[in-house]
Amino acid sequence: MNILLAKSLPLETAELIEFFQSRGNSVYIANDSKAVYMMLSLYSIDLVYFDARMIEDFNLIAYINQYYPDTKVIVSSEACLCNAVNNVREGIFRTLKRPFHMKQLNTLVHEIVDNKQITYKK
Repeated sequence: MNILLAKSLPLETAELIEFFQSRGNSVYIANDSKAVYMMLSLYSIDLVYFDARMIEDFNLIAYINQYYPDTKVIVSSEACLCNAVNNVREGIFRTLKRPFHMKQLNTLVHEIVDNKQITYKK
């Protein structure tokens, strides 16, 4: 699975890279919106992970939803990002309230895998 870590904090990024790579995934990193657009055009991205503190442009999520409908978006946040209906309308697959355990992230990733029928290591 190809995973794009977009605008996450450095310490969290390192932990996420280790988590995803240890399960056989390819991990790409984008630190700004331009890099997100570029990575989406270059690679077949299955999952984009955003840190809500780092998103200045929610239109980017709408863009992903419109032009890459098979790409799922997970947003982590310290607070609720609205309600689930608005999240789905904006193209956010799921939100993770921080602090979260990697087990929670693993569960969400498995939902994506089950939906896409991709091989993924637990």
